[in-house]
Amino acid sequence: MLSCNYMIIDIDCSNAARGLLIGFIVGLSLAVLCFGPETVGVRLLQPLNPTHRAPAPLQPRPAAAQLEPLEPPAAIATPSRPPELAGPAPAELKAVAACVGGALSLVVPGLGRSVRLGVLEPLGWPDVFVAGTLNATEKEVTDTARWQARTRHALDGISELGPFAATSVVRQLTRGDIVAEMRRSPAWAQYEVQIGRGGDGRLRPEDEDPRLWLPTMLSPALGNPSGNVLREMVYQSRCYHMVEAHERSAARRGERYARVLFTRLEFEWVVPHPLLASLPAQYTWIPAGEDNFGLYDRHWLASRRDAAAMFTRWDALLDGSAVRAVHGSARARATYISSEMYLLRTALYGGVRLGRFPMIAYLQCCEEGYRDARGRKIQSEHNGVLSTGDGVSVGAKTCFQAHCNKKRCPSATPVRAEAKDARDHLCRFKYDDEGSAALINAELLAQPGARLELAAEPPTRLEIVIPRDDGGGGDSRFYFCMRCLAERSLTPTTNASAGCLFPAHGYASAQLKDAAGRHACRYFAPEPMRRVCDSLTRDGDKPDHRGKTYAEQYFPWWCKADWDKELAHAPH
Repeated sequence: MLSCNYMIIDIDCSNAARGLLIGFIVGLSLAVLCFGPETVGVRLLQPLNPTHRAPAPLQPRPAAAQLEPLEPPAAIATPSRPPELAGPAPAELKAVAACVGGALSLVVPGLGRSVRLGVLEPLGWPDVFVAGTLNATEKEVTDTARWQARTRHALDGISELGPFAATSVVRQLTRGDIVAEMRRSPAWAQYEVQIGRGGDGRLRPEDEDPRLWLPTMLSPALGNPSGNVLREMVYQSRCYHMVEAHERSAARRGERYARVLFTRLEFEWVVPHPLLASLPAQYTWIPAGEDNFGLYDRHWLASRRDAAAMFTRWDALLDGSAVRAVHGSARARATYISSEMYLLRTALYGGVRLGRFPMIAYLQCCEEGYRDARGRKIQSEHNGVLSTGDGVSVGAKTCFQAHCNKKRCPSATPVRAEAKDARDHLCRFKYDDEGSAALINAELLAQPGARLELAAEPPTRLEIVIPRDDGGGGDSRFYFCMRCLAERSLTPTTNASAGCLFPAHGYASAQLKDAAGRHACRYFAPEPMRRVCDSLTRDGDKPDHRGKTYAEQYFPWWCKADWDKELAHAPH
């Protein structure tokens, strides 16, 4: 079995940057954490001002407020498959606001049905806020009747998520629009320093055309002009301020939501989201996987206290506080910072307190969504480059992970089963680590008596718990995080962790004590884990250079093991 060693490095060097880029693409490198100084205090982010001209100067943040003590651990029932559309209760004030949106010009398969079944229904039908964009010229927006028709059509494309508490569909910002806004920031010169050679996202020194570089947290304003990272931050900020406005409205009578959710429209949920009762409200809950040396940025359930920091990274770029969050001072340095790395440093800067739960969803393949409103492809199916338009000649990308991974679905089929899934029993997903983790966790949760349970010992996480079947009583626990944040990141303020065990902690559980010293990135009971891996085998499977079985070949992180040795070593 592989082990994980905790390592702290500063990413302000070319070797680390190259390692980051390779890890971003390959997705199977070992644990590395890159984050800035821990001595930075807490600062509240300023709300977005559309007429922003003279932002406030950079200021140090006040000390973090005292946080409430941890809630005692409790057993949590695994959510069952959600029922058909039941609809929200009409008169009650909801505890959760859900933010969705982004490029509504793209196709959302199933009209958002998977998000409805996998997230909205398990969380009690949150109030849904849509901050969408459409590709359009300024002239098209001024044609009121035509624009209203396009807006209605776009919202019909996600109708499974309705009714909506509020919607806002605007013209998608061009790169010029974004650059103009960013240039008004007092930190614009520092962002230009950050994107210097080594921080620009180029994979090879000879790639002079920035359309070939990986997107950074500053794309498309700086770096790759085809990236959409800043557009995502803009719509997240828009949605958060929509939630704030709704809280002040007569409909809410000034009552704030307890939590604010962000999720991607392209998600396929294999099993439903953990229930609210299983997720203590003082934490911001994020799936464990695909952190990409930062913090997973595709889904979070934020505490109301932490929602501002999570949703307003765009605001922080405009007022300049992002420099202090990322670099620990008012001066930047040339270094590669991805969206995930920016989110982690923002969370540390804002004192966000994190909890993790097993990955149980995956993003759909790009080929399913990257189409225009008429269903026409806007990228090549196999390599994600633009099929038409500026940048075709140099292979400029629309999707930066165009390969579609296809693997056998678990016994628990995704909540939105497609006809093609029933036909060939394959699940299709954009990112290998994310999708593979979701399939294995779903298969574990399909075992008899399996449930999710809040871990009794740090770091804060939900574990998969399966009753032992050897007659000895008790439970076996399962958790996989793949890349570990360092032990010193576990602080009373942030609890910043991917959920990996800490070797220095004296665990009471014999299973966890053993695992902490051997493979802290993952722990499992060998016998049920072997059953899950064996369940993926089919008649006719043949060994190859990757392994003897289908599970070893396609799920090596979980299934490539000497099971006899694992069984002999397992604590009893």
